[in-house]
Amino acid sequence: MLTATEVQQKNPGSRLYEAAGIEIVIRSPESQHWDLYIDARRQKPADARKMLMANVLFPSRDDLDRLLERKPALQTKLENLIINLVAPELKPLIDSDDHVGAQMAECDGVRFHLRSPTRKEFDAFEDGSKISYSNAATRLVTACLLSPDLPTFDAANEAKPGLKIALCGHLLQMAGADLEFTEKK
Repeated sequence: MLTATEVQQKNPGSRLYEAAGIEIVIRSPESQHWDLYIDARRQKPADARKMLMANVLFPSRDDLDRLLERKPALQTKLENLIINLVAPELKPLIDSDDHVGAQMAECDGVRFHLRSPTRKEFDAFEDGSKISYSNAATRLVTACLLSPDLPTFDAANEAKPGLKIALCGHLLQMAGADLEFTEKK
């Protein structure tokens, strides 16, 4: 039987974590698996969790199941560890210095310049997100992306599959989703 350290060494890019004597080795989900997780978590959260748990390389599936029976809240901790592997380090929106009226968000050293979505684009996003949130987010981001070019976006999104979701969040903010109304008396 392999140890956690040996499993990590045999899986380049995997991460080894330890807490209270429990060792866990996880890998980052591939982009297409991440998209399936994002879409499944809205309709079947339990199935989505199982998909995400496939990225736990150590302990074995049976040992992990026994561990989760004893410590069920550990599943949320593991989900968060895996999500952090795909989540980009995204800075807050600021005014774009390259495109008038646009906003810019830096992510892992790449500056993404975005224009606000149109009403038609927002409506298409909402309709599309009922079928596939990942695809709808990709379409919205690529429609509103002023720079860098699409191959650069695709490469950055492949490296950090959570990028399109994060940028989509910024676009929704730009579209007014973050506005909070208070009643005037």
